[in-house]
Formats: sequence, C-alpha cells, structure tokens
Amino acid sequence: MSVLLKTKNEINTMMNELATNETEQRAIWYGYIANVTAFNVQYQENIQIDFQDETEAQFENQNDKDEFLAGSISSLLYNVYTNAGNCFLADKWVKELENLKTKTKEVTDYGQLKAQVGSY
Repeated sequence: MSVLLKTKNEINTMMNELATNETEQRAIWYGYIANVTAFNVQYQENIQIDFQDETEAQFENQNDKDEFLAGSISSLLYNVYTNAGNCFLADKWVKELENLKTKTKEVTDYGQLKAQVGSY
C-alpha cells in the first residue's frame, strides 16, 4: 500500500465537479489535508498544504476527466491512510466522503448506462 499525493489541482476539480454543497466541499478539502499529512508521515517528507491555488487539473479530453472523476473520491479515501493503517481524517469526514463516493458512483453508472442505451 502506497500513499499517493493528490495535487491541489485535482482536489479543486473534485470540489468543483462533484461537491453539491459546502459540506461535501469541506469533506474533500479535509481529505486533501489528511492526504498530505499521511504522505508526510509515510515518507518522512514535509510537503506543504497549498491554500492558494484554485486552478483545476487539466485533461486532454472529457473522457480523461470523466475517468479521473469516477474514481477520485475512492482514491482520496484510500490515500488518507498510511501503510500502518493510521488515518488522518475524522470519522465524520470519512463518512461524508463515503456518501459522496456512493452518490458519484450512481451518477457515473447512470452516465455509462445512458451512453450504452443512447440519448433520448
């Protein structure tokens, strides 16, 4: 198990594209802080938390962006833990991200189903 560091651009994309309210945005933001903390502890680094950058990640096409978004919450949840199993995100926010992951999966599944069936 490795801790992968999410970029602030990826976090901004997740917040802008997936969060539908302030609580979900806050959960993603806290997930970012927990991810940086887990990375720093795991690898004895001192990566700074980026409070300023508000740009989104850049993708070559919409399909690449959709693929990123489909697994982004799961990936964030996975990366708030160290190899030793230490979690740096409060249970309240883990639960909020799990709820967002479920909601995002439902939307992604619907989009894939709609693409297979065709538009109305």
